[in-house]
Amino acid sequence: MDDKDSSQSSLIDTTQFLGFPSEVDWLQLTWEERIIKGVGPLKKHGMTWQYYSDWGVYNFPFSYIQQARGHDRTEKHAWWMLLWGLTVDHGQGYAAGTDRDNARLFRDAAKWQVRRHPHLFGDYKVFNYDITNSRTGTVIRVLSSDDASNYGLTPDLLLVNDFHSWNNEDFWNALWTSMGKRTESRMWIESNALALGRDNIQWIRPIRQLARDSYEGFVAQKNPTNGFRIQIPPGQKPWFYYRPTNPGFLASWQFHMLESWKKTMLPHAFRRLIDNEDTSEGDQYLSEEQVTECEVWDKPIPMPERNTKLSKMKHGHINVAIAVDQGYTKDASVCAVVSHEKLDSDKDRFTLHHLDVWTGSRDNPVDMEAVVRQANEYQEKY
Repeated sequence: MDDKDSSQSSLIDTTQFLGFPSEVDWLQLTWEERIIKGVGPLKKHGMTWQYYSDWGVYNFPFSYIQQARGHDRTEKHAWWMLLWGLTVDHGQGYAAGTDRDNARLFRDAAKWQVRRHPHLFGDYKVFNYDITNSRTGTVIRVLSSDDASNYGLTPDLLLVNDFHSWNNEDFWNALWTSMGKRTESRMWIESNALALGRDNIQWIRPIRQLARDSYEGFVAQKNPTNGFRIQIPPGQKPWFYYRPTNPGFLASWQFHMLESWKKTMLPHAFRRLIDNEDTSEGDQYLSEEQVTECEVWDKPIPMPERNTKLSKMKHGHINVAIAVDQGYTKDASVCAVVSHEKLDSDKDRFTLHHLDVWTGSRDNPVDMEAVVRQANEYQEKY
């Protein structure tokens, strides 16, 4: 928030309820709350990842925070959003969930915060899907992906709850394209790690990658972590991206459960939900590390001798495989040519030489004859 902006400049008069100087703003309030709630190993201070999350959400217009299970992500964002609502006049905030049940989690978290902190949030009223502040006129509305339409929104602040589980891409597009209508609009995304291979991940991952690239580029250029408050250049919308990992960020109640979870959960589920790592759900898909190791090689493959028994081509130590994945309407058809080579260092090198994709729809499904022709051409060539 820029103090020069009239829509965001009003600070809370904290002297009436916590005895802090009147210049204290909502970031310092949330830090002081760590002491009031007794959070942290010493019961006086919050943990580093908690402070860093506060700092990033406060300073950056957009944020993407990926955390493991059991870290009260929804409660924390409800706390931030209620504090934000105290500092703006007639602000429009929206909290969006993947469905109505998920959206109600935010509503319930906000209701709990209002009841627990009447000295802070006494001007708030929590209804089924509206949270209003009678003093500032700010309204926070709870949205879900099963709402009929969300294209008319003009948010000052948008919270995206449990982004990893979103399946409705149209709902996301409606919200995403609403950002920027107001010059000081902010977006907070909270998520678990991703289960690679699920259908929704193909459009969620680019958003996370955008956040990560934006933050890394901004930090490298501006080095904002040296100060309590950073200045965002006018017209820029950099992201804050944060993925705390073990050790050092587990919730205190989780430590005595770790061994039980390890014995009862599949390894990929434990890594994703507890260790905060992307997984491929049973390892039937490539991991992100494996994908980054792949290379596209446009060199010609030496002409091999056919081995019909093994249904693949061999030429010396190079193996060539042609794979076809069929999809007709909602899915796509893909034809890939991959070679395997054993290097002198006894390492394996897999190279993608060709990748052809055909997409279809209900009205215009994929022409499978074209897919078969392409696969046959590669088979004859190699």
